[in-house]
Amino acid sequence: MHQELDHWGANTRWLKLGQAPLSDIFQSPYLSVCQVLRVKIDFESIEEFEKILSTLGSYLLHLKPNVCLLQVSYKLSTLSTQARFLHQEFIERYTQVSSYLPLCLPPSPLGDQVTWTSPENCSQCIFLEAQRCGGLNGDESLKNPLVKQKARAGGALRSSWSIPLQKSEFNLSTPVCYWWPEPRLIPILERILTKNKCQNVWDIGGGNGFVAWWLKQRFNCIKQAFCIDPVADLYTHDNGVNYLAIDAAQALARVKQRDLIAPDLMVISWPSPGLLFAQVIECLQPKVLIRVSDSQGACGVRRGHRALVLNTNQCELYGLTEAFDEYGTEFDDLEPPPGYKLAYSDILWCYRDFQSQASKPSALFRVYEIQASGIL
Repeated sequence: MHQELDHWGANTRWLKLGQAPLSDIFQSPYLSVCQVLRVKIDFESIEEFEKILSTLGSYLLHLKPNVCLLQVSYKLSTLSTQARFLHQEFIERYTQVSSYLPLCLPPSPLGDQVTWTSPENCSQCIFLEAQRCGGLNGDESLKNPLVKQKARAGGALRSSWSIPLQKSEFNLSTPVCYWWPEPRLIPILERILTKNKCQNVWDIGGGNGFVAWWLKQRFNCIKQAFCIDPVADLYTHDNGVNYLAIDAAQALARVKQRDLIAPDLMVISWPSPGLLFAQVIECLQPKVLIRVSDSQGACGVRRGHRALVLNTNQCELYGLTEAFDEYGTEFDDLEPPPGYKLAYSDILWCYRDFQSQASKPSALFRVYEIQASGIL
């Protein structure tokens, strides 16, 4: 059974793994291995909210997932000072929990300006209009006219960078790239790309096109570079990169129509949660595949990525649809795709490391080479 759970991100697909009462849901074997847990809590009373938080807290203490992304679905009837206290206390007690409190939840930190938030009429709330509130029950954001019109934000990456590159450009807010392509990578990648005669590169989810530009500029074998991202037209410039404002599936369709050249090198940096790109890789069979992900396992498709919808009646458990095959085998995109072998792995510095002043890098860098030739 497949079900869309857009409360955790547009077009993020989830597979229903099971359902059970609150007292039994955490006994599921699917929760015995959990790196990242997304939780949505739905409650009708303070007593229910307290019970759900207590049960969830016991699980977090026992199995300790790396990250717990918590969304509490408030209703007009459950917006209260007591709810804020329980919610805030839970966040402070469990350090792996990341959550938010709606600005209209009393007592609001906005003081008198809370009048600008309108839980009785969310469509008139300026925070919802600015897409800075997840909504009280998760549905308001879907009804927001701006969302319906597919309004776009200003972009998560800088649109320009200096030449020659400065290290500081990778730790500024907003950064030029989420991971730092250190100079020491150049001879390593040169050997792999030359060996495989890579001439065309696709940067999937490339945003500002920096990675595609860097690869074309640094490696003589790369003749054409494509930045493939639905928001690519926010960044388009004349720098030798072909910017295509389409997603990976649309790009694959264009290759099949012989309207776009297939890549020899495919790069997937910091993919959206839930996207494995398995079909695109299988069909195109690039000679070299580069993946960059986070060590916590929140990006891409990683083994142990789970989602829970909790209430005091029937709870539901989900896994990422693309993580499972028809036999129930669970994939991890940091393992070689079928027909590929690991050619190089490393841990790189990333934007988050620079911002948190971390003592060591955390971005996971993987390079795969194809083992058997394939024909599209």
